[in-house]
Amino acid sequence: RGSDGRFRHLATRDPAEALAMLGDVQHVLVEGGPRLAGAFLAAGLVDEVEAYLAPIVLGDGRSAVQGAGVDTLAGAHGFDVRETATLGRDVYLRLTRRTA
Repeated sequence: RGSDGRFRHLATRDPAEALAMLGDVQHVLVEGGPRLAGAFLAAGLVDEVEAYLAPIVLGDGRSAVQGAGVDTLAGAHGFDVRETATLGRDVYLRLTRRTA
């Protein structure tokens, strides 16, 4: 999208290969569906998560993350809360990967 180099289409489904194709790019926004989010989590390539939570329950909806490689609580991807904000009725969270 555009010719300014800010957006690139990468013809791969492998998260590590995609990041390698970007060279020395320091920050990457991964915005997609639950499978893309799960693939980057499973590959250990997520340093930060920005999430918006709405105070509603939809029931049988789609998961936010699929295939993250976690079967138990002990194997869960750990993050620390770095920032929160209330936006109307919604809540914004900025999480960073837990290092210890």
